[in-house]
Amino acid sequence: MSKQEKWRLEVSNIYDYNVSMRLDKEHKVERLAKIYKETNKEREEWRASVQRQKDKKKRKIVVIIQ
Repeated sequence: MSKQEKWRLEVSNIYDYNVSMRLDKEHKVERLAKIYKETNKEREEWRASVQRQKDKKKRKIVVIIQ
């Protein structure tokens, strides 16, 4: 194998490595975005549930006072 062929192979390997690292990074970002969206959805559902419970307690207090 000539020096040029070795150099091309090395450059190709570096390029392939960089591409795979970039794709892996993009995949991680996509996974994190998905988890973030799911977490926000769960948090909003939790907040709504807590608010419903608070509203029920307020209604019970109003009924007792009347």
